[in-house]
Amino acid sequence: ALFAFSYFGGIGGQGNGTTTGNGTATTNGTASGNGTSSGNGTSSGNGTTSGNGTTSGNGTANATTIAPTTLPPPTPVPPVNTTAAPNASQVVNCDSVQLPVTIRQRFLDQHNLRRGSLARGQSEANGNGGLAPPAANMYRMRYTCEAESFAQSHANSCDETVQVASERPGYKENVYRYGGTGGLPEAAEEAMNSWWGQLANSGIPSDMQFTQAIRSRESRVVTRWTKMAWWNNVQLGCAINQCNNFKLVVCMYSPGGNDVGKPIYNIGAPCSACAGECFEDLCT
Repeated sequence: ALFAFSYFGGIGGQGNGTTTGNGTATTNGTASGNGTSSGNGTSSGNGTTSGNGTTSGNGTANATTIAPTTLPPPTPVPPVNTTAAPNASQVVNCDSVQLPVTIRQRFLDQHNLRRGSLARGQSEANGNGGLAPPAANMYRMRYTCEAESFAQSHANSCDETVQVASERPGYKENVYRYGGTGGLPEAAEEAMNSWWGQLANSGIPSDMQFTQAIRSRESRVVTRWTKMAWWNNVQLGCAINQCNNFKLVVCMYSPGGNDVGKPIYNIGAPCSACAGECFEDLCT
């Protein structure tokens, strides 16, 4: 008897019977073949024979398809903790009745608002030198009754001269003479605008270092701005007193700042050098 075997691309046939188009051949038993192939041409065959003479062949080629790897989206880096400490933006209830609590709050809020704007490095003009750089370690101020009591003591004297630091160890001050006809809110706002405006009007080197040359300036003075902006001036207290024909505005800062050879603040991304938490781009 003639026996022939052919194999091509997974097509299998056996016997001397008729071969059909899909590669199936029949003889005195039943034979089936499957010539399907796919992928890389790998094929597998199964030649199991059963007792009644039925033979089946499987020439199907199987290929494993690897799905493209889909990486999950990157996990966003969480921002610096922006949960403020309790009452971080509220003033305390000092015993003094000379300054309403609303004016205390205005002093505190406006100082922190300006310090936050400076820390972001996007809006505070530095003379003709562009914008002041961002601050890595600018701290949020808090209002204290002790600082206010020192400020009130000076304001009551109606002396427009800035006291030397030795008169109030651990504190330095800003003083402003308000000659307008407005009330306490107007006096407070004009004083802070005048002090803070020194940076835009006079400017300092962009490295934010406090030098003897800056301290000794007789014109283009910036030493009131530097007290408002000094990185670790965290205690604030202010007072306003009605003198003969003007109001005297005084703010006390602790530890004081304006130390020659020291940075006004460290330049860097906001809050990147905070020892603790961060709120509105200010260390807390």
